Amino acid sequence: TTTTTTKRWLVPRAPRVLTRTEVSVTLIPPELQNSLRSPIRGREHPEPATFAVLAKVHTSGLAPGLHNVDLPGAGVRLPADGSVTRVTVTGLTPNECYTFSVVAYDGNGDVIGGPGLATDGIVCMHPLPSTTLWSNLAVAASRLGCLGVAKRAAGTVSRRFVNTRRPPRFYYESHPMSLQRLRGDLVAGSTFPTMRAVARSLLVAAECALASRMPERPAGDPPVPMSVPEVQDQVFRLRCAKKILMAMELARYVDDVPLTQEIALRLGNCLAPLLTSSRKSRLLVTALAQCVSQLRDTGAARHGAVARLSASLLFELASIARDNGERGVLSDVATLALDSLEDVDLAPNPERKSLEQFLLSLPEWKDLASDALAERVAAAESESASDPCAAVLPKISVDGAKAAFDALEGIGEEIHSHEEYLRAFARIAKAAVAQGLSPDLPAWTDSVLGKFKAATAVAPLEFPAPPDEEPDIALPEEEETRVAALESAAEAAAETLAAAEETLATEDATDEDKAAAEERKAAAEAAKAAADGARDGAMAEAVRREKAARTLTRKLPPMFARRNAKLAARPAIASNSPWHAEVHTTLGLVKHERAEDAVRAEGLPDVPEEAATREAAEPEPEPDAADAAEAEASPPPPPPPPPALDAMRSFARGVELASRVGAHGRLMNAARAMHTLARSPSCGLRADPRLAKNGGAGLLAVAAARLVEHLEKLRVGTVDESPMVAVDGGAESSRAPVDDEGDRLREERRARIVEAQPPSERDPPPSWFADRPGVAPEFCLRFVVTAAEACAAAGMNHGAIDLAVGIAEALGTADAAAAAMPIAVAAARDVADSLPDGMLEGLEKSARAALGARAEPVAALADARALASIDAAEYARRGPATRTLRRAGAEDLERNFSLFWNGIDEPESIASTRYFGAEVTLPPWKSGLLETGKPSTWKPPVGSAPLAHGDAVEAAYARAVATARTGNDAGVVAQALLELGDFEAASGHPRKAASHWSACVDQITGCYRTVTTAGASALPGDPEACLRRYGLWGCLRGAQAAARLASLGSVRRSSAVGSSAVDSVTLGNGHRIEAARISAALFAAPFASTLAHSPRAVEIVSGVRIPPAQLWDGVDAHGSDPFGFDARTSCDFATAVGELLVASGRSLEALPPLAVAEHLAAHALRDARACARVRCAQAAALAGVGRFDVGWEKIDGVLAGDSLPSTSTGPDGGVVRDESGAVVTRNPWGTPENRSRPFDVAARVTSEANKAAIERIAVGEMPDAIADAYGEEVCAELSLVRARWLVSLATPLAVWRGDDADAVTGEPIGSEGGSDGSSVDADVRDDVLARAEEILTRLAESTTKAVAEKAAAEQERIEARRAKAAEAREAREAARAEKEASEKAEREAAEQAEKEAREKAEREEEEAYEAAGPYPIAVKKPPADDPDATGAPGGGSDAENADPNAADGTGRDGNEPEDVEGSQPLHPDPDVDVDVD
Repeated sequence: TTTTTTKRWLVPRAPRVLTRTEVSVTLIPPELQNSLRSPIRGREHPEPATFAVLAKVHTSGLAPGLHNVDLPGAGVRLPADGSVTRVTVTGLTPNECYTFSVVAYDGNGDVIGGPGLATDGIVCMHPLPSTTLWSNLAVAASRLGCLGVAKRAAGTVSRRFVNTRRPPRFYYESHPMSLQRLRGDLVAGSTFPTMRAVARSLLVAAECALASRMPERPAGDPPVPMSVPEVQDQVFRLRCAKKILMAMELARYVDDVPLTQEIALRLGNCLAPLLTSSRKSRLLVTALAQCVSQLRDTGAARHGAVARLSASLLFELASIARDNGERGVLSDVATLALDSLEDVDLAPNPERKSLEQFLLSLPEWKDLASDALAERVAAAESESASDPCAAVLPKISVDGAKAAFDALEGIGEEIHSHEEYLRAFARIAKAAVAQGLSPDLPAWTDSVLGKFKAATAVAPLEFPAPPDEEPDIALPEEEETRVAALESAAEAAAETLAAAEETLATEDATDEDKAAAEERKAAAEAAKAAADGARDGAMAEAVRREKAARTLTRKLPPMFARRNAKLAARPAIASNSPWHAEVHTTLGLVKHERAEDAVRAEGLPDVPEEAATREAAEPEPEPDAADAAEAEASPPPPPPPPPALDAMRSFARGVELASRVGAHGRLMNAARAMHTLARSPSCGLRADPRLAKNGGAGLLAVAAARLVEHLEKLRVGTVDESPMVAVDGGAESSRAPVDDEGDRLREERRARIVEAQPPSERDPPPSWFADRPGVAPEFCLRFVVTAAEACAAAGMNHGAIDLAVGIAEALGTADAAAAAMPIAVAAARDVADSLPDGMLEGLEKSARAALGARAEPVAALADARALASIDAAEYARRGPATRTLRRAGAEDLERNFSLFWNGIDEPESIASTRYFGAEVTLPPWKSGLLETGKPSTWKPPVGSAPLAHGDAVEAAYARAVATARTGNDAGVVAQALLELGDFEAASGHPRKAASHWSACVDQITGCYRTVTTAGASALPGDPEACLRRYGLWGCLRGAQAAARLASLGSVRRSSAVGSSAVDSVTLGNGHRIEAARISAALFAAPFASTLAHSPRAVEIVSGVRIPPAQLWDGVDAHGSDPFGFDARTSCDFATAVGELLVASGRSLEALPPLAVAEHLAAHALRDARACARVRCAQAAALAGVGRFDVGWEKIDGVLAGDSLPSTSTGPDGGVVRDESGAVVTRNPWGTPENRSRPFDVAARVTSEANKAAIERIAVGEMPDAIADAYGEEVCAELSLVRARWLVSLATPLAVWRGDDADAVTGEPIGSEGGSDGSSVDADVRDDVLARAEEILTRLAESTTKAVAEKAAAEQERIEARRAKAAEAREAREAARAEKEASEKAEREAAEQAEKEAREKAEREEEEAYEAAGPYPIAVKKPPADDPDATGAPGGGSDAENADPNAADGTGRDGNEPEDVEGSQPLHPDPDVDVDVD
């Protein structure tokens, strides 16, 4: 047992003051029962029976006594049993200070212990409202910039009136806005002024919280980039929004409309970052719905910003509610029953009009039963229609784009100059592309734009013709009077002149007379001179003035009329320009898709090479005169233009139109489309070299220049890119700012603090776009750099310089200068002669400064990347890197140990230098594009040895890793290892690549050999914790490195012993699965960065099918590969990881990488085949985790070809056409009532709806055009997925419903044939498995047939090739035999001709010899002892030794005696001519 002891006192405690007035005080008596004790220890405790209140004027050191009972209410004995809770003492003097106490009496009326403890002095006056005081203090402190005081004062009021629950461990366990609630008991007992003060205090508390919110970073220096999930900031912002909503609720309760609308504006500012995000969370529905409900019945908006904000919030509420299936909220929004949509001044609200247009564009707008929408549509269909959007938008989704276009054309000519005319057509153009009417779009565009230009065009000046006959011109009356006066004076002067001359001629005239005569003569001559020509001059001036007046009268009215027409057309042109740009962008996308299809089908046009190339070829023979005349008469046709030029022209026009009116969203859309076209692998700048030279570079230069001008306007604030809430995708912007003096004072205070710091300790000022993500500076830089490179390649060097310098100045960052200025320097060097003096030197200086401002690890990584981007031939041409030997030190040992730990060995090209003291030197072109690519005079250091290209790349990345580790830059280390692994894989060294990728994973996770040791257990279990530890980029880099290991880990290569090409990867299947699990976990971590994503992997792909352009805020899949890899490779690796995990039975872990792969395939690649493959893998994974309904939707969408990406329609809505060009539509299946119902996991498999869904999976057919678009491999994968879905559905039929089967044995519960239907139908499972078997059987048969056909075709090809080879061999043999025969015949003929010629020559010689003869010839006889001297003398026959001069043919003359033996011959030497007498 336990005993509870209550503390007792000798006298009563002091009473508590409840309220006070000028003449009274109300007290709460203390607890008297069981609270008093006897002053003598051991005696029984007294029990009070009554008590009385004592009161007196407060004086120093004196408490009320027993005699202070004169005041009314004092001294009155009251029961002490607790029934009396309040005692009021009256009759007090105003502004007098009193003190009070309590005395207790026992049952006998005796005092117990004496008077009790006294209260402090209490002044008799009306009480000061503490809540109001704290509220006023909070508001004043906030306005004066005293954030701490304001936060404390507002927090005091907030803690008093708000109940706050402790937040859960994980943010997704409860709604962030459900943790705070107003205390109803206090609010019910508060007056209206108090509630108004509480509302302002809550408003100040929320603003102070938002102003003082600093992102939490983990300990360590430097912090991991984006290490804190943005979800925490979003949750915090929602909690602040809850405070604002509570303030709005109080203001609405007291019917304070101005305060309510002001709070709504502040709520809009609080939710602006969440509403402008690319992905919007469903949690925003609560905040938006509460705000809209509070704005109801508040009357018209007191400010125009409130009206625009109301429409914007309704739009966001409608869009988010519709995406999440909240049809009731959508219907409520469609009523447009919010009074604040209208301004008190009845000013037009463009946001409301855009909201109505959004609602009208929904297919279900009629089901919303909105009278406002119906009235607008009815007004648009009347004869006096002046609303093109209302006339067109309802028809697009119901009747199609063709009907909408016909409706737009039939409105009337007066609508062509309407401010929303092109807006309506822009919607029609998008719908036409999505509905497969893109062939009709060019004609529609020409028609509509022609009518718009004609309606807004200003007629040229036409002046009326001057009159044929000039009328007589008379002098004005004043001029006539003046001229007549001059003529009269001239006549009078003539007489005076004659008289003066007579006086001068008189000899007796005095000198005075002559002087007077001279004066009169001069005056007379002057008057005569003034009169001479006065009339002609006046008449000429009159004629000039009359002609000028007639000219002005004839020309000024047409000029003013033209000016007025231009001013009148300017608003229509300005309002339609954004949509004019959108039309050109849509048309350009259609042309882009057609160009790619044409190039894919036919290839690039075969255009002759340039003249420079033809000069190096062999000279062609000159044609004769007839051929030259024919060629001159019919010149060769011009080469066809590049396929992408027309699309690029449309995009450039869109950029130019959008930049004129500052439409940031339309400008960025056109620029992104143009950039995608320029980078197209089939018809872009690199694929088609003619594109840049034949106009593409000029178009890019124009678009890039307009983009730079737009950035300048954004920087100075002329235009705005980030509206608080955007309606209709950025068509109209509405800011709702509330001027706050506290913001200005806080900024001034912060500026004073910065000025007080030393310059060396000041942080660099943030860039002007630091808090403006809508500017997209990275994309702007990439686009302008691409345009500058294209201009430089096309010889437009001045344009390249202007663009590079312009983007560097517009952005004003070191990164922008480092990326752009080298291009300007390279272009300036080519045209250095035409540049002003000192410009090239200034550009080079700026480029070096920008490159030198980079961090050393970043610069080293850029050097390595530039070295790896060239091939071995270019590397040898520029000059190889070298290695210099030096003595190794402690730093070298530490550096090489770190490199070894990261999987980088020293280059092995030079065996004698494989030690730690090797220093690698790169040639001077390492810094980027400062060199023009020409061989330089750079010489390697003395004592250095050249390196091969691969060794130089590895050494460069090793240096980047070492520099980054020295600078504690883990991101650069991981990036360098990832890129080095990619280089080694591309070079044919998978073992080295796997080593570097493994080192990249180890660098990120901090675990040695993560894949082969700890595996996925080395990662934090919570995705949010994983994101906190590694950061966003760390997670993505690690995911890619692990994906490469999982995908390429099974590569094994073997070669002969001793071969240097031995390279293998020995990563087993278990390690590959662990690598895939690591990759999947790191892919899942970024999904915890925002509230828009579900924290559960199974819901990542079960929501909206196509995510926004940015899967995560700040990560642009279209950009310059922020992870160091291209989108195609990333998509393939992520898909491989997902498929590997599904095959290994880890379907839940496979969903995050598959979601990333789907995003890349749909948004970055626009590849329908890759997207279908990823969705097949997603369906298999979803079936593996039991989400058969979502998996069924995936399979059904792939079968029907729904939501396929394309260049023209974007990531969703691609159109597939058959051979005839018709659009392929969905094949009907099932009954009409079940076609729109997917598989229902809550219903039984035997239900009718699920039977139809299973039938769709089992025997659903795919159109041939869609199958051709997918290809045989994807179709086979789809068949496997369909069978897997059926098998996964059939396998757990005995255990998947707890009420039908035993959880342990799997046996059915209940009777086998019970009427309740609780038993499991085994036939259903067998039927489903049989259907899966049929699919697999058909796939096996079709695969076998395809393999047989392929083998037969291959065999036919081989046999045909063999036959062709045999025919060729026979033809070669026949040709060889024929050649040999012809050569033999030619040789024999030549020999015969040569023989005949020789014989002829011999005969001619003999005849000449015989004609000059006879010649006695001495016969040579051999010696007697010669063994050959047998037979005839001379060693030969008689005929051979006969005298040719002998008549008998024996060689002797008939008169000559025979030779005597032993006589000397006549000719001892037959070669010597001897004269014989």
